[in-house]
Amino acid sequence: MRSENTFGVRYALRQNKNKRKDYSVYARIACNNSPERELTIKGSFQLENWDAEKGGPYLTSKELKEFATYLEKVKSKLTGIFQDLELKEGVLTAENIKNCYLGIGPDIQKVTMLQLCKIAYEKFKTEIKKGSIKNYGATNGYVERYCKWKYAAGDIPLRHLNFNFIDGLYTYILQNPIKPNDPCNKNGAMKHMERVKKMVKWAGKNGWCEKDALSDFSVNFRRKETEYLTWEQLRIVEDVILVNPIHKLVRAIFVFCCYTGMAPIDVQSLQPGQLSTDINGNIWMTYTRVKSEIPAWVPLLEKAKEIIQEYGLEAGASYRETVFHYVSNKVLNDNLKVIGLICGFSVELHPYMARHTFGTTVTMQLGVPPEVVQIMMGHEKLATTMIYARVGNPLVLMYMQRVQQKINSGQTLGMQGINEEQFALLLEQIAPNVLEKVFTTVLMPKLMEIIDTSPKIKNPVLHLEYEEIGR
Repeated sequence: MRSENTFGVRYALRQNKNKRKDYSVYARIACNNSPERELTIKGSFQLENWDAEKGGPYLTSKELKEFATYLEKVKSKLTGIFQDLELKEGVLTAENIKNCYLGIGPDIQKVTMLQLCKIAYEKFKTEIKKGSIKNYGATNGYVERYCKWKYAAGDIPLRHLNFNFIDGLYTYILQNPIKPNDPCNKNGAMKHMERVKKMVKWAGKNGWCEKDALSDFSVNFRRKETEYLTWEQLRIVEDVILVNPIHKLVRAIFVFCCYTGMAPIDVQSLQPGQLSTDINGNIWMTYTRVKSEIPAWVPLLEKAKEIIQEYGLEAGASYRETVFHYVSNKVLNDNLKVIGLICGFSVELHPYMARHTFGTTVTMQLGVPPEVVQIMMGHEKLATTMIYARVGNPLVLMYMQRVQQKINSGQTLGMQGINEEQFALLLEQIAPNVLEKVFTTVLMPKLMEIIDTSPKIKNPVLHLEYEEIGR
């Protein structure tokens, strides 16, 4: 049976950037449609000893003949690696063949999905945050369970990855949660797919599989509107009577985030040195977000100042490095739920609700431009900030009340109620401007076009007289 794979090795010269300006011999490896890769075979080679037509050295001396034999051995070894990879269903790319020849990299004879998960986990462990690497561990757990359930060998070579693999994995995650009472929803499953695609894309760049082997699968998240507090609800949280000291501390941190837009992990690491006072006495908070490493600048509102004075770092206290006492995420979440019940809310309070309250209620609904909110919230893109640009029920009601007032006063232009006097006045005001605009933007270009396309006449008056005389 004829193989559909392609392979080739050719030799070429390249001038070196040294004082001698000599040449080096390279072996160029081509395999299927993967990018070519080069191997350095010999340096300090002279151009006059190379036969460009045959792609090898002239056989004019004993040394050149021995070098030609060596080139044939290198080509044979590379060909043997290609045939071995093809026989063992390895990843057939020029990069893999080169790595096998040099003996570097992982065992790429037959890299599998589970091997990739382990390699990628060790790589990302030093590059991303602790919480994110924990999520990769959960993703790898799903991949391992899926492979053992679907494949007899309990694994799959990267070369065989396709749309069916990732689509089946997505369905499996939805139907087979790791925790029986905690099923994964659509967005959660899509996050796992996002991580799998990232690992496979990285493997493709390393030459272990086809680049974008899973590109046919699109990651689509179902947008979920995060709740935020209205001013009335925020006042209730501020004024509700709490007895438990931990409830008071959690409320203080939550309300502080409502007036500053800080995320829970950022407020926990806020240090006294990140608070400064300008020449006008305004207190500024400058910090770098843990999630995106983007700086944010926030001038503190009065409520935020009061909270710092009451719960912040005491004067002269050297036993704490952060402004607020540390509260774990679990304690923060659990106590916010209790506070929400005490306030009588129908929705559960959670830490990120404070950040959305700042972005929507405290800033944008009071007229703060999105570009300014972007700086205070530490967003890299303005599109992220625009998620918080929600009008809210009070503004919707205000505009609809204005509509009702216009209807009641007869200020309508419609089939059922038309104020002819106002319409005539409006027409009288805009008609001259409209006609002038139409003439300059529509009629004049058309007239100029007609003049430009008509026969050129040096003197139209003399031409007319000539025609009349002719008659």
